[in-house]
Amino acid sequence: MPLFFIDTHNGDLVARDRDGYNLPDVATARQMAVRTLRDMAGDELPDSESRLFRVSVRDAAGSLLYSAALAFEDRWQN
Repeated sequence: MPLFFIDTHNGDLVARDRDGYNLPDVATARQMAVRTLRDMAGDELPDSESRLFRVSVRDAAGSLLYSAALAFEDRWQN
């Protein structure tokens, strides 16, 4: 099975996946990345007014295959 790396970006914090996941295909890697993005946003809602959560998928050669982002914005209305 191919090796895929899922990197996460939480505001200014970047976590580069060093271990990777053996997954059947890029579609499965995408599903895992989207699930990771959803979990990040649910677990780490910011104290500030906004935050950008991102994930990216790389192959074993380091080529970027997929990326997704989710923006959180929080505002009081007058």
